[in-house]
Amino acid sequence: MSGISANYYDGQSSKRHAVSIQLDANGMLSIHGDSLSACYPLDEITMAYRIGKRVRMIKLSDGASLEAETTPELDAILDQTKQHKHQGLVHRLESKLKYIVMALLLTIAFAFGFLTWGVPALAKSVAFSLPVETQDYLGEGTMEVFDEYFMQPSKLDKTRQAAIEKRFQALISGLDERDRYELLFRDSEKMGANAFALPSGSIVLTDQFIALAENEKEIDSVLAHEIGHVHFRHSLRGAIQSSSAAVLIALMTGDVASMSSFAATLPTLLVNMNYSRQFETEADNYAKQLMKEKGIEFYHFARILTRLTASHDVADDDDSLNFLSSHPSTKERIKSFQ
Repeated sequence: MSGISANYYDGQSSKRHAVSIQLDANGMLSIHGDSLSACYPLDEITMAYRIGKRVRMIKLSDGASLEAETTPELDAILDQTKQHKHQGLVHRLESKLKYIVMALLLTIAFAFGFLTWGVPALAKSVAFSLPVETQDYLGEGTMEVFDEYFMQPSKLDKTRQAAIEKRFQALISGLDERDRYELLFRDSEKMGANAFALPSGSIVLTDQFIALAENEKEIDSVLAHEIGHVHFRHSLRGAIQSSSAAVLIALMTGDVASMSSFAATLPTLLVNMNYSRQFETEADNYAKQLMKEKGIEFYHFARILTRLTASHDVADDDDSLNFLSSHPSTKERIKSFQ
């Protein structure tokens, strides 16, 4: 076999030496240059996989390396190594268009499956695994941003607040002790009639929402729905899902810098986030069960939901409201509570 032109690097410097390589009579990789002559057993070399016709790298046992163009002669040397079967498979896969198309389709299918099922599953696992301190940190940070840009202290009479708080305590009495709840009152012309839950378990009612309700049971029914969102960690799960897999990794590994960044962007995520149909169905079903236990007729939720929809100028058949509580105003949801 004639020699194959290559470049030799000794591993100590970046200096390049022109050499010739070939298999000798003993089956050794023989290297010859102006001031170099060496032999290496084939089981002591590692050759980079063949990808198209790009330059191949050959690592030698003493830390040196070779660089050579892909040629049939070089492939013949590769045929003698233990890597041959694996490299041949890689080369066949990357050389055939049908395999490339198949790989692309599999990649797209995997990405779709991961985003559709994998990310929600991971988000749920992370949301229920976060320590209480982290949930409080996220909730408090979010509320600080809301208070600075969207809300003002409630103008609701203290006696009225106390009455709603008393009914709220009756609603959460006997619920899962692992869930924590807090009721907050705020005034917000920007957000209008609204009720929403934060990752910390805080449930916020705006003065405008209280004014929209015609009776206490309508307020109770919405609180029952928001309690459902807290119970299932919907706001946190939705925000995690919306902020990509990178945030999932940061949350799972407890990276403080990434967590702070996530907390800073959480208010924006929540403002622009619409709960998924699955989340709303879960919260609705939870509310129905809680309302049944507390003796609250279902139609109260249907009535206040209809008014909430009208107050935000959303058509009855629109599935996505862009305000924080993200209650999709569907006829089916309202009908299920009537």
